[in-house]
Amino acid sequence: MSRLRDASTRLATIALCLAIGSFHTEFGQTTSANDRWDESSTEDNSATAGELPTTAANASTDESRDECQSPEVAPRWYQVAFQSLVCPLHPDLWHPLSVDTLFSEGWDEQYTPAPHDTPHQTWINSADGGFYRLYVMSFAYAANVPGPNNSHATNTELFLFTPLNRRLEIGWFLPLVESTPSVTGQQANWGDLTVAPRLLLNEQKNFTTTANLFIRTPTGNAINGSSVTSFSPDIEAWWTEPEQHWVVRGALGVTLPIKYSGPKAELLAANPWTGFNASPGAFNSFDARLAIGKH
Repeated sequence: MSRLRDASTRLATIALCLAIGSFHTEFGQTTSANDRWDESSTEDNSATAGELPTTAANASTDESRDECQSPEVAPRWYQVAFQSLVCPLHPDLWHPLSVDTLFSEGWDEQYTPAPHDTPHQTWINSADGGFYRLYVMSFAYAANVPGPNNSHATNTELFLFTPLNRRLEIGWFLPLVESTPSVTGQQANWGDLTVAPRLLLNEQKNFTTTANLFIRTPTGNAINGSSVTSFSPDIEAWWTEPEQHWVVRGALGVTLPIKYSGPKAELLAANPWTGFNASPGAFNSFDARLAIGKH
């Protein structure tokens, strides 16, 4: 036990969690290209005498374009979801949402980011506290993990944030490769998929709060310390000070494990990437997180 404790202590001192190649893109952000798209959508596409008929490709483009236009009547939920996922973003249409109108406002509106100069994106291994439409890839490395001499562990993960409207989005946390030591050498496998329904409680220009439920599913291999089922509800907040460019984000929540079939508890205790932007833990815990940055 003391050896395990010593190994965990060394890991806490030496382990590196590097967001190598971490990148995020708010795909579909309104740009000059989108402006050209909007301008072209107002052109008269009706065929006249002497003109060639519209090709199938043009027809398909026009149909996709129509899906991104605001309908004259209230859109259905799946139309709002489609627009939120793939259509150009329009920060100019943003307006504040409050918890007082939680059940009456925002559900039939396309996802729209707040217009401000503060970078409003996820941080690796930190609370989010806001909605995004983006993807992130991260890579983590840890040295001296429990196992044979000079053992190490790595984790490559993909995060997806998919808004369905201004009030609801789904977060997907996919560990693509988990590599940990074993008696036969390094073992690389798919990790535990975490799905996170996220509810926007309040959104002002410089402050947002969300309610989240992180559901870890046992899709990984027990030999890597995975194969865990747990629920992690929390409340998250994001705040920015626009003049001095400070950003503060944090969260309060709990983790409730339901099923754990992995034999390597020491790996779960030592994994440097075990966190809400990776995988919720496998043990009962009270989770308090705070991050402060400046841009």
